[in-house]
Amino acid sequence: MEKIVKLLLAVLIMFSCQNVKELTPQEKGVISNEVKKASVTYWELNRDFSKVNLDLMKTYYDKNTEMLWQTDPVCAVFNISMIRGYDEGMESLDKIFENRASLDFTITSQKFSVLSTDYVIEVLGMDYNIIARGGETYGPFESIFTHVWIRLDGKWKYFYRHQSYRKKLLE
Repeated sequence: MEKIVKLLLAVLIMFSCQNVKELTPQEKGVISNEVKKASVTYWELNRDFSKVNLDLMKTYYDKNTEMLWQTDPVCAVFNISMIRGYDEGMESLDKIFENRASLDFTITSQKFSVLSTDYVIEVLGMDYNIIARGGETYGPFESIFTHVWIRLDGKWKYFYRHQSYRKKLLE
């Protein structure tokens, strides 16, 4: 957790120290809407874990974005797997899609902080159930995701992501 906080602080400090033209509220709104559209489209692909959707989901990750696919001794943790690179990350997605049929979810909150024309932080709240290929349902869960989005070649990609979740407490 300490490494995650340090990484986020480093990203924030890096952008606050740059002499960049301040974006207007209108410019920030346009950028936020672009990222929101990318995020919602990504999550909608999770409603049906088909091969087509898996291939489309993979386009949201960039093989060359080193902050997401760090090398030893640092690595990403994805579910219970330690991911040391793009290929391992995509293999993890493949395994998830083998066992799951879909994700039944509701986005409960979504907030954006535009750092620059090419970097946006998203905090997304979600309630969801996982539906397995055999028909079993797991959940309900509630999650908070923190995403740092980067614009690469005109497309929004995940630069960094973190998820905290727990079994949803029912009333």
